Amino acid sequence: MLLLFVSYTFVFCCSIFGNLLVMVVVFLHRRLRTVTNFFLTNLAVADFCVGVFCVFQNLSLYLMSSWPFGNFLCKMYHFIQSLSYNTSIAILVVICVERCVAIIYPLWSKQAFTLGRLRAVITIVWLVSAIYCSPRLVMYGTAELPSVSGSSVECFMQRKFYDSEIYDVANFVFLLVIPLVIISVLYTKIAVRLWKSTVDSVEYGQVELRHVRDVLTPKTIIRARRKVLRLLVAIVLCFAFCNLPFHVRKLWQYWYPYFNGTTKSSVFFTISTTLLLYFNSGINPILYAFLSENFRNSMKEVMCCRRHTVISRFVSCRSTPRAAHQEATVDQSL
Repeated sequence: MLLLFVSYTFVFCCSIFGNLLVMVVVFLHRRLRTVTNFFLTNLAVADFCVGVFCVFQNLSLYLMSSWPFGNFLCKMYHFIQSLSYNTSIAILVVICVERCVAIIYPLWSKQAFTLGRLRAVITIVWLVSAIYCSPRLVMYGTAELPSVSGSSVECFMQRKFYDSEIYDVANFVFLLVIPLVIISVLYTKIAVRLWKSTVDSVEYGQVELRHVRDVLTPKTIIRARRKVLRLLVAIVLCFAFCNLPFHVRKLWQYWYPYFNGTTKSSVFFTISTTLLLYFNSGINPILYAFLSENFRNSMKEVMCCRRHTVISRFVSCRSTPRAAHQEATVDQSL
């Protein structure tokens, strides 16, 4: 039980404090307010909600004989868990599409991906995800049920509202397999474009160098984009690694004829896959810290309360049009 509590506490701290740090860092540092980071911040918001509404609530199912959080948090526990997952996979697909267009069709992307359109896209992602998950607010609730000690309050799903097997299979196919296939195809296309690019064949660099020829080179642009690509691919791989076992377990319990959910191995498998699912909400800030120098330095500044350093960098980054253009050109997302 101690190991279980420590594991959930670690995931909780990563989900809450890690994602909160990401949001604060992007808010305070203008150089991080870029297109991709706009989407990554929304991803951090979704992951932050998992830490607030899901992690310790799920732990209580194993440590307490009764649901102690009431009917509202019962509904929010299941709603936010689904909302975060759906929003996260949708944001990852949107980021992938945006990066693909920005790298392969750079001039057109500047006109297509305006700030207003990006806000509209992210609003649609949240709204569609919320609508898709809204039945959970009806299907789940609390009720007082008989138990060994007399009675207990349980947070459970009323299965009469839908077929759980079809629902989970549909989620596996449409919310994991198909999005990951799309992401894999697009990132492969991006990787082929970047790794085969040469100085003379980079359309983006050739066009933009008319204004910043003494500051940037096409090779610099390619190197920066490769760093971005490595981070984004790492985020997607971690998402797949953390979520796939959960889906496999759900399918296994439905279709394996000898499944017994009361055995120690089954309980351990359930707990470990659920904990891994929640850990995905806390791992992204760790990836930013290790794979993005800008994020890492900005996190250090915020954690050390280096306010003056942050302000001075605002000034230096925006002191001249050329410097501002350099920031927008090279640091497309990180």
